Amino acid sequence: RRENGYTPRTTAVSTTVSQPIPSEATDPTRENGDSPNEATASPVTGWERVSFAVVQGAAVAVLSLVGLRGLYRFGQMFGLLEWSINYRRRRRFTRALKRVLGRHLSAAERRHWTRDHFVKTRCDKLFYLVLHRIPQERAAALLTIKNEPALQAAFARGRGVYAATFHHGALHVVAMLLSLKGYKVVG
Repeated sequence: RRENGYTPRTTAVSTTVSQPIPSEATDPTRENGDSPNEATASPVTGWERVSFAVVQGAAVAVLSLVGLRGLYRFGQMFGLLEWSINYRRRRRFTRALKRVLGRHLSAAERRHWTRDHFVKTRCDKLFYLVLHRIPQERAAALLTIKNEPALQAAFARGRGVYAATFHHGALHVVAMLLSLKGYKVVG
């Protein structure tokens, strides 16, 4: 736990240097070469713009009043509230978790994993909304990379690095913080 209260999720970075990543347009798992958002993209409505601005303003206000630790606690409470009332999303996540794990979950395991997902996802989303208000040096210091010398050695080879993160996790936060530390991030 850092002194500012935010507990970053430490990421172990894979140091496998591989071939360049194919573009999404040539990804064989995509139908008709569509980009991931092409089929579902729609113009942002005025209501969406206003509601985003209100939520972002509220997150920045909470950050101003109680700091990063308070914002993190607020995100935990909000995620717990969302978990307790959003049964459809909770059920959807449980089905996905069963597919990934390939086994039946006990009630205690199901509650633990879904609650943890809701809480961490909400905290991550709040962090996205306020990152522009945190000084870059402070934000970059929130990320700890295990085996950073191995990552540096892989980059020194000059061919890039594939880094693996979990899909259900802080992959976007990790990417933002890696870029603040000076790494070029794609994907």
